[in-house]
Amino acid sequence: MHAPVIRDARTVLTHRRILAHEPERVFPLLCPVLEYDWIPGWNGRIVHSRTGYGERGCVFTTDAPGFGPESWTTFRCEPCAAVGFVRASTHCTVLYEIALAPLSGGGCELTATQAFTPLTDAGADHVARLAAGDYERIMTRVTDLLDEYLHRTPQA
Repeated sequence: MHAPVIRDARTVLTHRRILAHEPERVFPLLCPVLEYDWIPGWNGRIVHSRTGYGERGCVFTTDAPGFGPESWTTFRCEPCAAVGFVRASTHCTVLYEIALAPLSGGGCELTATQAFTPLTDAGADHVARLAAGDYERIMTRVTDLLDEYLHRTPQA
């Protein structure tokens, strides 16, 4: 006998933000090593990386409040354009993609899309809270931190 397939268990959430900075300035900061520079309390631990930074095939772990221990694998890395991760925990898997689109007047639009698939009832409860507003609050805070860092840090 086969286990039943859970249908419609995936929730996709998207956050968009206009940044006054070019993709070339934003993209390097979307790295598990450089996130220590701008995300207070960031605790990414590199497990595998050929370069010591984020690249396709990079594996790292985190243990964030509200999310718990997760392993992340970078599956997409298009410099100055897009990065993608698969996040896995006991309760949920997440397909997480961030795209940077240059704007004609300068700056860029950051689009962060996460497709959450709960694996347990606790995961389903967590995703429901995210869909009810926590996701937008969290992502607004994260992009605020990124924007503040870019404004206070001189361009190289």
